[in-house]
Amino acid sequence: MRHPGANLFFGGALADSSESFAQLLPAGLIALVLVYLVLAVQFRSYLQPFIILFTSVPFGFVGVFFGLFLAGMDLSFIALIGAVALVGIVVNDSLVLVDFINQGRRAGLPVRQAVWEGAMMRVRPILITTVTTVLGLAPLGVGLMGNDPLLAPMAIAISFGLAFATAPTLVGVPIVYLVADDIRRLAIAALPGNTTPASEPVRSEA
Repeated sequence: MRHPGANLFFGGALADSSESFAQLLPAGLIALVLVYLVLAVQFRSYLQPFIILFTSVPFGFVGVFFGLFLAGMDLSFIALIGAVALVGIVVNDSLVLVDFINQGRRAGLPVRQAVWEGAMMRVRPILITTVTTVLGLAPLGVGLMGNDPLLAPMAIAISFGLAFATAPTLVGVPIVYLVADDIRRLAIAALPGNTTPASEPVRSEA
C-alpha cells in the first residue's frame, strides 16, 4: 500500500443512504409478518394467508423492477419504500377473492363451485380497483403535472407492482386455493383413525 495505516470510509449522505437501504430488508420482512398475522386472524387459517401472500407479492415485486426499468429510473430508497408499501396494497384483491370463496363454502357450495363463482364474481371489482389505483398514481409517476424526482419512483413502483399482480391474483389464487384444499384433504384422510375418504369434501376451511 502507498499509505500504510490509512483507512478510507464514506460518511455524510452516502453513509446515511447505505444505512437506510440496510434497514429496508428488515422493514419489508416485518411488513410481511404483520400482513400475515392480520390475514390469519381474518380468515382463522394458517394456510390461506400463504396463498394470498405468495401468489400476489412476488409478482408485485416483479412489476416494481419492470416499471422502474421502463421508466429509466434507478432502484432508489423511495422506490424501495414504495415496494414495502406495496406488500400491504397488493394483497387487497386476493383478500377479497379468498373471502368470497370462503363465503360460498360456508353457504354449502362444493369447493370447486365456490372457487369458480368467486373468481367470476370478483373479476370486475378487482379490475376496477386496480385500474383506478394505477390511473390515480399515473400523473405523479409519469410527471403529467410536473416532474417530481422524489415521489415519482414510489408511484411507479406501486402502480406497476399492483398492475403486474392483478393477473396472478385472478388466475393463480383460485388454482393455488384448489391445490391447497386437495393437499389438506389428503392429509386429513391420511390421519390415523380417520374414516373420511379423500374424495369427500371436508367442511372445515383451508
